[in-house]
Formats: sequence, C-alpha cells, structure tokens
Amino acid sequence: MKWNVLVVDDEPEILRTLKNYLVFSGYNVMIADSGEAALEIVRNEKVHIVLCDIKMPGMDGLAVLEKIHDLDFSIQVIMITGYSTFDSTLKALEKGATDYILKPFNELDDVVKMVEISADRLRRWKRVLAGSSKAMAGRQPATGNTVDED
Repeated sequence: MKWNVLVVDDEPEILRTLKNYLVFSGYNVMIADSGEAALEIVRNEKVHIVLCDIKMPGMDGLAVLEKIHDLDFSIQVIMITGYSTFDSTLKALEKGATDYILKPFNELDDVVKMVEISADRLRRWKRVLAGSSKAMAGRQPATGNTVDED
C-alpha cells in the first residue's frame, strides 16, 4: 500500500524539501501552507500521516492536530517545530501526536524513519482490525457464541 502523507508548514522551502524527499522515498505527498488548508485536504482526501509545523500564522499546529483527530483519529500526526519546549512537546503528545521532529532537520532520513514508523503502526492496526472483523463474522450478535457451519 502506498501511504498518503500531508505536509503542513508555512515555510515554502520546508514544504518543497519534505515533499521531494518523501516522494523519492515512495510516498504520495500533499502539501498545505496553513492549518485551514490542511483541514480542507483531510476532509476531502484520504490522508494516513501528517507532518505538521506547530508555529504557523492563523491556526497553530496543536489546533490542527486536534481538529484532524476530530475528523479521523487514525491519522498519524507528527509535529514539527523549530521552537521546542518541554511544554509544547508535552501538549502535542497529550493531544495525540505520534512523534516530534525538530527543525532544522539534521538528516531527512530521520524524517522518513518517523513516517515509516507511523506507517508500520497503521499496518498493524489494519491487521488487528481485519482479524477482529473475521472473528466477529462467525459470532451471533445476541450471545457472542460462534455460529456452527453444518
């Protein structure tokens, strides 16, 4: 499966760099230069993983994180910031961020590794849900007993 990644940042160079590197690494990549634009994409496209800057004009990244999870909690959101504080890191993790990346990026491979970790998490969830669906298919709703196939 090819994963759809949304990159959200108000800096055009960051958007360009991350998009090019993630496309090169085999991902489908969409970009948004604001929180509002990101939410519009999430509403209209299938997004699996989001890389989102925290400090942006208008809607900040923490608000974007919350609104994305209101729309689809399965979306993996990795926060990006050049202004890391313990407080902002803790807030992002409390709101459901799956990881945190500091700018400037030392190695773009590290960003790809974080995206791959999120993709692996989604693969595991998909297998678990598929297994649960198969198990539930053979049960009667009222009793939970397995349906016999004679």
